[in-house]
Amino acid sequence: MITNTGQAIECLPEKSILHATISVDIEHPYICATASCGTSISAISMLAYGGGALTSAQWREGKILACHTQPCSDFEILWLGRGGRQ
Repeated sequence: MITNTGQAIECLPEKSILHATISVDIEHPYICATASCGTSISAISMLAYGGGALTSAQWREGKILACHTQPCSDFEILWLGRGGRQ
Protein backbone atom coordinates (compact mmCIF):
# COMPACT_ATOMS: atom_id res chain seq x y z
CA MET A 1 0.00 0.00 0.00
CA ILE A 2 1.35 3.42 -0.95
CA THR A 3 0.21 5.72 1.85
CA ASN A 4 0.67 8.88 -0.25
CA THR A 5 -1.83 7.74 -2.90
CA GLY A 6 -3.88 5.08 -1.11
CA GLN A 7 -3.08 2.60 -3.90
CA ALA A 8 -2.04 -1.02 -3.57
CA ILE A 9 0.34 -2.39 -6.21
CA GLU A 10 2.19 -5.61 -6.87
CA CYS A 11 5.98 -5.50 -6.71
CA LEU A 12 7.65 -8.54 -8.22
CA PRO A 13 10.82 -9.78 -6.48
CA GLU A 14 13.10 -8.69 -9.36
CA LYS A 15 11.79 -5.08 -9.34
CA SER A 16 12.64 -2.25 -7.00
CA ILE A 17 9.79 -0.44 -5.27
CA LEU A 18 10.50 2.61 -7.42
CA HIS A 19 10.31 0.66 -10.68
CA ALA A 20 7.10 -1.08 -9.56
CA THR A 21 5.42 2.29 -8.94
CA ILE A 22 6.65 3.72 -12.25
CA SER A 23 5.35 0.67 -14.14
CA VAL A 24 1.79 1.42 -12.97
CA ASP A 25 2.03 5.18 -13.60
CA ILE A 26 2.41 6.28 -9.98
CA GLU A 27 4.76 9.25 -9.75
CA HIS A 28 7.05 8.19 -6.92
CA PRO A 29 9.63 10.96 -6.45
CA TYR A 30 13.06 10.23 -7.93
CA ILE A 31 15.82 11.81 -10.00
CA CYS A 32 18.61 9.31 -10.60
CA ALA A 33 17.12 5.87 -9.72
CA THR A 34 20.65 4.72 -8.78
CA ALA A 35 20.72 5.48 -5.01
CA SER A 36 22.93 8.54 -5.46
CA CYS A 37 20.59 11.53 -5.05
CA GLY A 38 18.40 10.62 -2.05
CA THR A 39 15.16 11.80 -3.70
CA SER A 40 13.40 8.43 -3.29
CA ILE A 41 13.83 8.35 0.50
CA SER A 42 10.86 6.52 1.97
CA ALA A 43 9.73 5.01 5.25
CA ILE A 44 8.89 1.32 5.27
CA SER A 45 8.66 -1.60 7.67
CA MET A 46 11.03 -4.18 6.17
CA LEU A 47 14.73 -4.87 5.67
CA ALA A 48 16.26 -1.88 3.90
CA TYR A 49 19.23 -1.11 1.67
CA GLY A 50 21.48 1.63 3.08
CA GLY A 51 22.90 3.25 -0.06
CA GLY A 52 25.30 6.18 -0.12
CA ALA A 53 22.57 8.82 -0.32
CA LEU A 54 21.26 8.09 3.19
CA THR A 55 22.79 9.62 6.28
CA SER A 56 23.48 7.30 9.21
CA ALA A 57 20.65 9.04 11.10
CA GLN A 58 18.20 8.30 8.26
CA TRP A 59 19.36 4.66 8.21
CA ARG A 60 18.79 4.34 12.00
CA GLU A 61 15.30 5.83 11.53
CA GLY A 62 14.49 3.01 9.09
CA LYS A 63 14.51 5.15 5.94
CA ILE A 64 15.22 3.41 2.63
CA LEU A 65 15.84 4.32 -1.00
CA ALA A 66 12.93 3.00 -3.06
CA CYS A 67 15.16 2.76 -6.13
CA HIS A 68 17.32 0.11 -4.39
CA THR A 69 14.85 -1.78 -2.20
CA GLN A 70 12.99 -4.92 -3.13
CA PRO A 71 10.12 -6.05 -0.88
CA CYS A 72 10.26 -9.49 0.72
CA SER A 73 6.62 -9.42 1.91
CA ASP A 74 3.55 -7.17 1.91
CA PHE A 75 4.40 -3.67 3.09
CA GLU A 76 3.13 -0.13 3.39
CA ILE A 77 5.27 2.75 2.13
CA LEU A 78 5.22 6.52 2.62
CA TRP A 79 7.55 8.47 0.37
CA LEU A 80 9.32 11.37 2.00
CA GLY A 81 11.26 12.90 -0.93
CA ARG A 82 10.17 15.73 -3.17
CA GLY A 83 6.87 15.08 -4.95
CA GLY A 84 6.78 14.17 -8.62
CA ARG A 85 9.54 13.08 -10.96
CA GLN A 86 12.29 15.67 -11.26
